[in-house]
Amino acid sequence: MIAHIIIKLLKIIILFLFGLSISHAQIINGNFESFNTDGKPQGWYLNNQDTLNNILRITTSDKHQGKHSLHFNKKEVKAKLMASNIFSIEISKLTKLQVSSKIKTDSKQLVANFFIQFFDENKKRIGGEGSRIVVDPSKSGEWQDVNFSILVQPEVKSMILFVNMGGLGNLFIDEVKTDWINTPPAKEILEFSEEIKSKIQQMSIVNDSLIWKDIIAQTPAALAGLTLENGAQQVANFYLNHLRKAKDFHSKYYSPEAYIAYTSKPIEENKTRSPLELPSGKMLDERIAYVNVPRFGSTFPESQQAFADHLNDLVLSLQQQNPKGWVIDLRTNSGGNMHPMIAGLNALIADGNIITFKTNQGEQPLYSSAGKFGRITLKITPKRFKVNKIAVLTSIKTASSGEMTAISFIGMPNVKLIGENTAGLTTANQFFPLSNGGALNLASAVVKDRLGKVYKGQIIPDILTKSQDPQETLNQAIKWILE
Repeated sequence: MIAHIIIKLLKIIILFLFGLSISHAQIINGNFESFNTDGKPQGWYLNNQDTLNNILRITTSDKHQGKHSLHFNKKEVKAKLMASNIFSIEISKLTKLQVSSKIKTDSKQLVANFFIQFFDENKKRIGGEGSRIVVDPSKSGEWQDVNFSILVQPEVKSMILFVNMGGLGNLFIDEVKTDWINTPPAKEILEFSEEIKSKIQQMSIVNDSLIWKDIIAQTPAALAGLTLENGAQQVANFYLNHLRKAKDFHSKYYSPEAYIAYTSKPIEENKTRSPLELPSGKMLDERIAYVNVPRFGSTFPESQQAFADHLNDLVLSLQQQNPKGWVIDLRTNSGGNMHPMIAGLNALIADGNIITFKTNQGEQPLYSSAGKFGRITLKITPKRFKVNKIAVLTSIKTASSGEMTAISFIGMPNVKLIGENTAGLTTANQFFPLSNGGALNLASAVVKDRLGKVYKGQIIPDILTKSQDPQETLNQAIKWILE
């Protein structure tokens, strides 16, 4: 319903904007200093359907330069506040356009976006691209620079720039500019681009689906004006966008800071990610053992070991109470590193070749046995005990390594998956370090379970639950275990 309203609203805005003059070659009135005779800002359309509780206006109360700025003040999450500006262009080849602005906010968790829609000479929409407005939270209340770049095809004759605010609080925008970027890239950025391209061509599981002719043709424009200091993320995003078009939604670029934090720091000290959440468990009605396995995002050895040993200790302590069955809850497990998850559940997972990775170079089987899995050896080797039934709970949030953990149970005769379809990130990713100190975490393998079934998308549970009530899924699991 909300999506339908937004689409209808965009259609109204577009019709209004195309009624305005679009003879300018760049954004109109980006400093908000020019006004029409009716007092409205020249070139801008301001949409606010609830003026009593939310504000979208030109203001003199705060500005970076001149006398005016654009002010969003949002007090209700569902309110639709959107400003837009239409301008025409004329280019003869694929060219990079940079949109930049000064912004100021008091919001600790700003949710705001720039978005551009493209139109051809017949005013037909032919695409679009956007970027979230990202600010430094330590500079709350200060003016900051933000920008994003897009590639524009020569058939684009006009564009509409949208600015919308989704979060609560105040947002001031000033000095919105558009600039064509034609300067050659630095030598280092060309080498960095070749480095990423080479790794994708060698290791990506979707390499054969990539249209390299188009990628190579677009590369000069995509790299224009970049240096290694300011452009590594843009280069990575250029290739990641093409991977997304080939249905790889799992690969990711890690900046040098993020890669060091992920691989070389205890998760407790890793400020770039969520704090460590350990597995938890309890007995349900003194009959069923319940274990919640959260995400785990680190390859730091001590953190992996601590997570796996904690999970193993939890399983062994619950086993002492002789449960009639087990519930393994992966519904909020969005992934990270599968090794400590699967190793910690070793007592419940049948030994053997539980997962196999199929890469472009061949197959790599992974075995679980006697307290060992992959890089993890448990401090306490669990003794095998008879397990009646195991219900593995899944949801659309179960992703990546969470899905791998679910797959490690599939094929055991006493196991059923219960819940929703999973996220579908069932590729195996591998880190490829890059020369700038960052890394490309590339989807480089598809996965087979212990029975040989290959997964290339969502995992479909044995018992599908459609209720939005999480207790209903748990009730279904309990019912099956006690049958």
